Amino acid sequence: MSLMAEIVVEEWLNRQGYFTIRGIKVGNDEIDLLAVRLLAGETIERRHIEVQASTKPNGYITRRSANRCTPDELQASVEDWIAKKYTKPNKLQILESIGHGAWTRELVIHNVRWQEEVDLIRQRGVQIVRLSTIVDDLRHGLFVVPSASGADLLELMHLTSGEVMIGETGKALDCVPVAHHSLHQEWITRKRARLDEPHIAPLTAFVRRLNEQYPHRKTPNFDPDDGGISGRVLFLKEAPGPTAIESGFVAPENKGNTARNMRELREQSGLDKCFIVNWNIVPWYVGNEAGSKIKPASSAEVREGAACLKELLKLLPEVRVVILMGNKAQRGWNRWMATEYGHLGILCTSHPSPLALNGHPEHRDDILEKFRLAQSIASASDTLRG
Repeated sequence: MSLMAEIVVEEWLNRQGYFTIRGIKVGNDEIDLLAVRLLAGETIERRHIEVQASTKPNGYITRRSANRCTPDELQASVEDWIAKKYTKPNKLQILESIGHGAWTRELVIHNVRWQEEVDLIRQRGVQIVRLSTIVDDLRHGLFVVPSASGADLLELMHLTSGEVMIGETGKALDCVPVAHHSLHQEWITRKRARLDEPHIAPLTAFVRRLNEQYPHRKTPNFDPDDGGISGRVLFLKEAPGPTAIESGFVAPENKGNTARNMRELREQSGLDKCFIVNWNIVPWYVGNEAGSKIKPASSAEVREGAACLKELLKLLPEVRVVILMGNKAQRGWNRWMATEYGHLGILCTSHPSPLALNGHPEHRDDILEKFRLAQSIASASDTLRG
């Protein structure tokens, strides 16, 4: 299972434009996957990924024994395992020789027996990625590279599960499993049906005006499951990604790791959905024309987005605090918004993308702290406003 899982993970990385090396022998040990990708501005993203995916786990990830251990024993075994997998000097030397700089530490898992073990691994700076999420991305995602060396294995997986569709030419077509596709469409259909409800209708009209004013741009809708015009906490990230354009919503159900991180962090923090409005300082998609890859928003785009944001804030009279997630949102607010909206509480934190969070547990902790503070502000009595 682990070897096949590694092939699937490598295919996922290759389709995102990563150059990968799989199965590097280091003495008696092995590095499962290294991935490198050049981002905008000549920034290099470096990822170290270990894969331990089991369908029927009968023990721990970090211990050979299947018997339940004490908390102290588990903590010691997790620390030993992380040292063996990620921080052994000979492995760090390999990483340094391939690419000088910071490498993420990630673990791909499937089913696990002891969730407390996974929590301990995450607390020590290892980003946990579920194999099911990767497979979901491969089924639904828009990628830079249509397919790579693992495509045959994925097609075989579809065949064995009865998920391959045959086109008019007789060739197998990439397809979404019927049940999963239906689930994906179900929440989109449900949200669309709510767009004219009183709490969200003014925001829906705002988006409609933007799309009419800028027909060459694509601006997704606000999530009607959030607070709408009664929202007290405004999230501002940089710009919507391809999955938001695909679904038509800035929503936590969107495919992709950033949306998933936002969903998990909000739930973990206890920030009530009825308080939030989830948005971007540049409200429209700024990626490539194929709709497969977002690019950094330019200063001009941020300036235009800030002008739209001023119109939006007229529709959000209950907003008490703005959470600026990432450098672009923070710089844009400080330059174009801060003077006029000095009465609002401002919380600055990291962007929730994997690039910002992987290997940086302090960023995740800071987001959680800011979300909890926002919940406290939003739930305070109206006498505290202003």
